[in-house]
Amino acid sequence: MAVRFSMDWAWKELIPFLMTVFRNEPGYKGWQHGDWERDVLFATEDHEGIPFYEDFLSTIEQLRLRLFNPSILSIAEYKKFSDVKEGGVQHCIRIFVRHAIYHGVYELYSLGSEASRDFPRAHAPDAGVGASHQRCQGQVKKKPLQGQPDLQDISAPQPNLD
Repeated sequence: MAVRFSMDWAWKELIPFLMTVFRNEPGYKGWQHGDWERDVLFATEDHEGIPFYEDFLSTIEQLRLRLFNPSILSIAEYKKFSDVKEGGVQHCIRIFVRHAIYHGVYELYSLGSEASRDFPRAHAPDAGVGASHQRCQGQVKKKPLQGQPDLQDISAPQPNLD
């Protein structure tokens, strides 16, 4: 079956995202853009048998945050995506590629480490995984939520292309 897939999106969004979030994973430290491109192309041919079936925009956003900035996820979201992260780099690539093939592309890298404006999050100091860890260490004091979070433009970090 011929698959319609945007390598332009992969070059601009997926590969820089992967290079950022997996740069310190064992076996991936020295990977160049071409190494990631090869794995993305492999995923376009082998994306059907992924044992993770939720393929909604909100799910892709939660997985993106689990890999990029897990501290802003709820504890339930963090746990939900722990198995996906433990499934390995290729497993994550296949999920993003499958979503792009069947539902369209999604900003991964250009959103940076913050939540998408389409899926804003309350910035309660005790809401996320990072805050949970700090709370255990006695570093966070409860404060009431005060309206919507300030969503501002952010600059995405540049990938280490060395």
